[in-house]
Amino acid sequence: PTIIATPSPSDGILQPGDEIAIVFNENILASSINDNKIKVEGVLNDAESEHQTALKCDGKNSASTETVINVSQQSFATNLWTNYTQPGTILRHGTDNQSFEVSITDEHHLNIRINDKSITSEATLPTDQWIFVSISYSCDKEDECRVNADIAYGEENVNLFDNEPICEYSGNGRLTIGAGLVGSIHE
Repeated sequence: PTIIATPSPSDGILQPGDEIAIVFNENILASSINDNKIKVEGVLNDAESEHQTALKCDGKNSASTETVINVSQQSFATNLWTNYTQPGTILRHGTDNQSFEVSITDEHHLNIRINDKSITSEATLPTDQWIFVSISYSCDKEDECRVNADIAYGEENVNLFDNEPICEYSGNGRLTIGAGLVGSIHE
């Protein structure tokens, strides 16, 4: 395939509300697209990230949705900023019987747990600075489920999980943010 039009945004700078669009000279078969063939990278263009509005986590209380969110057997992703001084749960979805949880361990590793199965990163997360966290969970038609997670802080970009196999999540429930964590979280 060859690009036949100017990619969007045409100035190369993605602003809030912009879409990324590329027009090729032929149809692209969705089944031929995988993580090994497409890579999207970005930089902040020397813009300062604003962290003034964030959920303050005190280690005792958490915030949660009032409504039930159904992500059962669906792929999903989240991106957020966190600056923590005491590890804890970043987010948890589901119920006591079916849950998806992302937390920082006492040793400062990222842990992703689905029900009673969990994976823990080898790399650690720094404390007392803003960290951008990106997590995606996906299951294909063959019920093979995988998780990806990356963090960025300062000039560092660290891959924590790269298509790491994980069990299927069929949860349905509230989303809870910041349980046990001391620090701040925002989108």
